[in-house]
Amino acid sequence: MKKFIELIGKYKVYILSVLLVVFFFRSCSKSGEVRKLEKFKNRNIETIDSLNSVIKGQQDTINSISEIIRLEKIKVHTQYDNYISERDRGEQLMELHKVVKANIKELEK
Repeated sequence: MKKFIELIGKYKVYILSVLLVVFFFRSCSKSGEVRKLEKFKNRNIETIDSLNSVIKGQQDTINSISEIIRLEKIKVHTQYDNYISERDRGEQLMELHKVVKANIKELEK
């Protein structure tokens, strides 16, 4: 036991330097892992943000679908109106023309 204590007293600087090197390498390897995880986290955040913007765009499209349908109805009724206006109109065509005009006014509100 006495020899062991003398050995530690004689080589304490070497032992401390070896322990310091071991702890230094362990901390360096952990910091490398932390940097890798940070890069991975940043990539995931960018992916999530881009997916959120895609989802928001799709939701905006879904929310505006009623407006798109309304505009398409107006286009169809306007085409009917133009077609009927170009023809010689009989009584039935005049009634249809009134209905088409009423629908156009209703859709433009």
